[in-house]
Amino acid sequence: KEIKSYSVNVDVFDPLIQKNDIKRLKEFNWLAELPISANYNGIILAVPHKEFLDLDKNTFLALKKDKGIIYDIKSVLPLSLVDGRL
Repeated sequence: KEIKSYSVNVDVFDPLIQKNDIKRLKEFNWLAELPISANYNGIILAVPHKEFLDLDKNTFLALKKDKGIIYDIKSVLPLSLVDGRL
């Protein structure tokens, strides 16, 4: 919600989210599938689901713009892939 307060569009993908949670958090644009490629300025990995950890490094890179960032809240992605982490 904090990110949205800066008037940016937020897409969310979580393959394990429950439908009730999606309805409760309707202010976000929920994606049914992870895009093959996109042009995101920023990607935030907020949950360490196996589905994300099994993704190839190039999948993450294909989702962001050239100067985009990847931030890993759970510190599970390789340091070489991320621009910041907790």
